[in-house]
Amino acid sequence: MPNPMSNKEPPPSAEQSTASTIMPDEDSRTPKSTSPTSWYKPGIISKPSKKSHSRWLSPIRHWHRLVRLDLLVMASCLIIGGILAKWTSTFRQSDTLWPMWRDPAERVWRGPLEISHPELHSVLDSMECAIVVLLVPLALVLLMQTFVKSFWDANAAILGLLKALSAMTVIQVVLKQYIIRLRPFFLTKCRPIPDVLDAKFRSLDGNPSRLPLFVDISVCESSRAELLSSMQSFPSGHTGSAFAVGIFLALYLNAKLKAFADCGTPFWKMMIVMAPVMGAVIIAAGLVIDKVRAESI
Repeated sequence: MPNPMSNKEPPPSAEQSTASTIMPDEDSRTPKSTSPTSWYKPGIISKPSKKSHSRWLSPIRHWHRLVRLDLLVMASCLIIGGILAKWTSTFRQSDTLWPMWRDPAERVWRGPLEISHPELHSVLDSMECAIVVLLVPLALVLLMQTFVKSFWDANAAILGLLKALSAMTVIQVVLKQYIIRLRPFFLTKCRPIPDVLDAKFRSLDGNPSRLPLFVDISVCESSRAELLSSMQSFPSGHTGSAFAVGIFLALYLNAKLKAFADCGTPFWKMMIVMAPVMGAVIIAAGLVIDKVRAESI
């Protein structure tokens, strides 16, 4: 009768027991590390795939696909406006006429009062106006995101502000080249030459009844480049940009606050909505008060 214990494996020898005690497993030989790259082991874990790299790039690419045409059109508008402002800046300068009268008592020439004001320092220059018109609306849009908490809402609002500014920039540059409106301090910049005016007056036989004498920039001591800014009173770039941004911002705030809804709304919401338009009015009025712009067309 076979022995049932004969099929069992023989017990390990002393040397094998000692080796298994001394040699640890492969996993236990690998030292544990807390470094950020400790998860990567060559030959054990593969390198990150392209999908994991592009996971955070896909939202940016999606946003770029949505706005790239608008960004291209806005950049084109600014480039076109810059080209028109440079290459057509002296367009119709020589066609502009204004009256001059000769004062026989003082023997001096005088022009209309509305273009004879001294040149005053503007309270809000071009750089300061750009900061106010651009940064203040951006701050308000970002402040609204503390309540709205939407990336796409902020994206639409910021792009809307940039579109309004780009469109108004091109419009006011084009109109300035065709609508020549003298600033209130034009004659201060022009500095009419009395001898030239006297010569033109003598060509009319010196008859006072032929006055006023209509003249152009040929009687000015200043150059065409110096006179360029003083002949572009309308439309105002400051006022146009302020109203473009102010009206857009008022519509944006009304969409969030529902100030003009068909139900009873608090009065403070209406005042907040109207604040951007009021700011644009203040900017326009400041230019008129400082005699930088004319009161009318």
